[in-house]
Amino acid sequence: MKFHSFILLCVFLVLPISIMAQESDSSLAQPPIGSPIVDRDVPTRDIIHADDVIINGGSLCVGFDCVNGESFGFDTVRLKENNLRIHFDDTSVGTFPGNDWRITINDQTNGGESYFAVDDATAGNNPFRIEAGAGANAIHVSSSGGNVGLGTNTPVVELQITDGDTPTMRLEQNGSSGFTPQTWDIAGNESNFFVRDATNGSTLPFRIQPGAPTGTLSLGDDGNIGVGMAGTNYPNPNASIDLNATNKGLQLNRLTTVQRDALGVALGAAEVGVVVFNTDDGLLYTWDGALWKTAGADDQTADVFQLNGNDLELSLEDDGVATLTVDLSGYLDNTDDQVADVFQLNGNNLELSLEDDGVATQTVDLSGFLDNTDDQVADVFQLNGNNLELSLENDGAATQIVDLSGYLDNTDDQVADVFQLNGNNLELSLENDGAPTQTVNLSGYLDNTDDQQLSLTGNTLALEDGGNVDLSGYLDNTDNQNISGSGLAGNILTIGISGGTSEDVDLSVFNNSGTDDQQLTLTGNSLDLEDGGSVDLSGYLDNTDNQSITTFNLEGNLLKLQLENSNVVEVDLSSILIPLEVENASQQLQIDDLIARVEFLEACACQLPIDDIISDPNSPYLFQNIPNPYGDVTSIRYYIPFEYNKAEIVLTTVTGQILRRIPVNKVGEGSIEFSRTALSSGIYLYTLYLDGKRIDTKRMLID
Repeated sequence: MKFHSFILLCVFLVLPISIMAQESDSSLAQPPIGSPIVDRDVPTRDIIHADDVIINGGSLCVGFDCVNGESFGFDTVRLKENNLRIHFDDTSVGTFPGNDWRITINDQTNGGESYFAVDDATAGNNPFRIEAGAGANAIHVSSSGGNVGLGTNTPVVELQITDGDTPTMRLEQNGSSGFTPQTWDIAGNESNFFVRDATNGSTLPFRIQPGAPTGTLSLGDDGNIGVGMAGTNYPNPNASIDLNATNKGLQLNRLTTVQRDALGVALGAAEVGVVVFNTDDGLLYTWDGALWKTAGADDQTADVFQLNGNDLELSLEDDGVATLTVDLSGYLDNTDDQVADVFQLNGNNLELSLEDDGVATQTVDLSGFLDNTDDQVADVFQLNGNNLELSLENDGAATQIVDLSGYLDNTDDQVADVFQLNGNNLELSLENDGAPTQTVNLSGYLDNTDDQQLSLTGNTLALEDGGNVDLSGYLDNTDNQNISGSGLAGNILTIGISGGTSEDVDLSVFNNSGTDDQQLTLTGNSLDLEDGGSVDLSGYLDNTDNQSITTFNLEGNLLKLQLENSNVVEVDLSSILIPLEVENASQQLQIDDLIARVEFLEACACQLPIDDIISDPNSPYLFQNIPNPYGDVTSIRYYIPFEYNKAEIVLTTVTGQILRRIPVNKVGEGSIEFSRTALSSGIYLYTLYLDGKRIDTKRMLID
């Protein structure tokens, strides 16, 4: 890299140009006696131009690729060579800030990357970098409050990311600090705003659909959650979750019975209160710490239902009430010829009065057992001998039995004339009791919640919670006949069945020979089927396919096409034009370089003596090879002052690969003959080095 070129640039940017000639230093080496070079004073210089600096009309070009007649366009300063760097070397001392910085353009290696970078030269890192091809408006800082745009030149907020497909921001923990790597993406598009777990299968644990109203989800400062909060409202501080909509409901987790039971395996006492909805039976279930319980439904069983002496005792499971007792001794006089004057349900009270008992009607308040959630039916309610039997649907308990033999003194030979359920009424009438049939209205215990299902499995007809019926007795397997002896004879179709009588079907009415050769034709807008009618297609003809092209032009890189009465269609040709423009620019640079060389050669078609060209005998010179281009052999001339101890000419490719090192043993004026040997046709560079320092570089063309 040519550091003096960049130092020169800094001088031109900061200080006024001042070139002062001073007296020569007698200590400088003089040419030997007999040298053809005329001895003269050597000026001491602060600025050296060695064909690497072009200053033309207020524009400056620095670099060994700067050429005479450089076309600056609107450029004031241009750096031009294959290794571009600007180094800011702060020489401050003491407590003054002295960090060094460098602007770096592109990698030095063949096949490296193209970029613009700002390096922290002191720390040896790269805090800022823009790669080639980053695109328009990759980073844009606007004048409106310093808003930053990524992908846009009109940011309207402090930071705006704009893209044609799902603009995304990534948060990546890369593991460099010892923590487990994890990557999250925050993005949005026409479908949703979402957070993506890029590390674990790119799942989307959080999404917001476009059009979600204000307050869809609000988090209160008490750690509570509000859903559907209107305006600026926040959730009720006394509620963990505040559902605020007036036209929506809460939909619980919907599980099948199998899924619910599988969940129960993982639950314990700590999960008491978990609620799910069973899609199989349509019921809510709560977890009581050990089992699933139907929420809001009465599945109690009778812990106690018995006659203890003259007392009828009743207690229900988990009712939190002591066993209830009804004293029946008042109804026991061993005559048992009484009839029931009153036996009915009045509201929630069961009323009973016996004939001639001299006692007011007895009442039992049943409201404590009525919560209107009981959808059970009586599986068993009957008198079996002297035992009254009762069993409720799904109570999980054996049939309850009350022994009534204590009320039987063998004087009562009555039989029940009527004991039946008529609609919702339980009817009872005793033989020769001289009283009308007694009725108990049971409709208060009927809430129409019976959701039993009827199903057939094999030959078994099953009623949910109501028993099974075996239908196999109606199955005699006689319907296993095969079709045999069937065929078509002429127009007669014969259908024969095993073990039965054959039937003949005359098909002659369907035999209309010659009708199945119809032709389909289109006449005008009429579609005709021979002997089958026609269809008018004019309704499908709207003559809209005569559109003209209203727009067809190229604007920038966009090709626009619009048909009459239709939308404009745009085709972006950037992917084709940009590479072509880059290639054209590269080719133009090569053409400009070749033209400059031809013009130079035409302007000087003679070879001047070196002493006529050299203006400073104490400065080394490297001349253009002659001929150039060449086929087999070319001559490279040079001039090396006597003060230098080591000289060599190095041949490289344009990418910097060293091909040959040619030692130069003769100082002063000289030349070397260079043969192409195994080199292929192309452009090469040759550089003169004196005491390890690069002096000048020229291009060499091989045909």
